[in-house]
Amino acid sequence: MEISDFDDTFLARWAEGSLTEKELEAFKKTPEYLSYVKILEETENLAVPDFEQEKVFKKIQTKIAHKPKVFPLNKTWIGAIAASIVIALGIFFVFEGKTNYNTTFGEQLVIHLPDVSSVNLNSKSHLAFNTATWSINRVVSLDGEAFFKVEKGSKFTVNTPEGIVSVKGTQFNILSKKQFFEVSCYEGRVEVSHPYKNTTVILTKGEVIRIQSNSIEKRTITESKPRWTQGESTFESVPLYLVIEALENQYGIVITNNKVNVSQLYSGSFTHSNLHLALETVFEPMDVVFEIQNPKSIVIKPK
Repeated sequence: MEISDFDDTFLARWAEGSLTEKELEAFKKTPEYLSYVKILEETENLAVPDFEQEKVFKKIQTKIAHKPKVFPLNKTWIGAIAASIVIALGIFFVFEGKTNYNTTFGEQLVIHLPDVSSVNLNSKSHLAFNTATWSINRVVSLDGEAFFKVEKGSKFTVNTPEGIVSVKGTQFNILSKKQFFEVSCYEGRVEVSHPYKNTTVILTKGEVIRIQSNSIEKRTITESKPRWTQGESTFESVPLYLVIEALENQYGIVITNNKVNVSQLYSGSFTHSNLHLALETVFEPMDVVFEIQNPKSIVIKPK
């Protein structure tokens, strides 16, 4: 089922919490559900300036005037459902203060947030937040991997394509890839939500949760910070394709697979400072042969 299968009043009823239990369960199974959750959370505390409210309200009404079965609008709904209308009808609003950071191959970037919290962004990752609304809404968006040190204060939320993390002041790491979501708590308390699986878990210091495909796993760690921040990527029972992606991101290479089973699980680590050594430590224990065709191209095949 997709969001287009629901009636025209559906998003408004969801935003105000009036869906039936059956409708809500059906919505949670759609591919779009997590995106709408993230957007609604980011906008529910967003104060639209008074001089803009009338303009926004009229623009939305004009846009939907020709639609049959459209729900009636009133201004008090704008903060709660504007984002849903934006997506459904193709209206785009740009709010001042949006800040974006992107890292490239092999790059790590330390970002200082407006409240003195900091984020160490791993290679090939993206982070975004709004400085204009930060004092009332500490929300960031992450795609990739990052280590957070959050100053104590109001609720701090990290939205990712795979799940949502909420804290008040702590240190934690998030790795969010397609169908793979891992959160590690290094200090304090972390709340992890995965809307697709309707799951919320509380982590304390030394605990890790991993959500992938149809499984949810918990384990413990003893490190005080993720080892990738110290020049070494480590893995515990993760699919080989994720390790290959990490190698590509750290070294800016392309690894071509020639019949290797990349779903098999890998546990180990690789250095960020020596490509040949990194390839050996990953592929030799997996009985995989690698061939360096040129500095940026590697081919792997079964031994």
